[in-house]
Amino acid sequence: MRGGHRGGQGRFGRGRVLFEGYILLLLYEKPCHGYELAKQLTDLGIHLPGVGAMGHLYRTLMVFEESGWIRSYWKTEDIGPAKKVYEITNGGKDMLMGISKDLEHTRYQIETFQKRLQTKQST
Repeated sequence: MRGGHRGGQGRFGRGRVLFEGYILLLLYEKPCHGYELAKQLTDLGIHLPGVGAMGHLYRTLMVFEESGWIRSYWKTEDIGPAKKVYEITNGGKDMLMGISKDLEHTRYQIETFQKRLQTKQST
């Protein structure tokens, strides 16, 4: 999604929009580090694609950071190694609202599809 919201188009289509939307939504709810974000995504039933699942997540986070939708900082107060924490920016909040509008349109399309199918099945 480099350079702007593509309305669900692209290599992963609507699934990618949902994946990226959930990342932004989770960071809007609370800043967190990569492994925590991956766990939350999995808990929501959003499975990271491919063998290098964490790599895919971190590449997405890097693109988001380059796009200005998130920023990161190192958290060193905890015991153990420092953790890179991600948080949403105002630009990311704007992108999240765009994704929300796209998903609302997708919901309408799905409902229309289901109604037409049910109408045809009942005839």
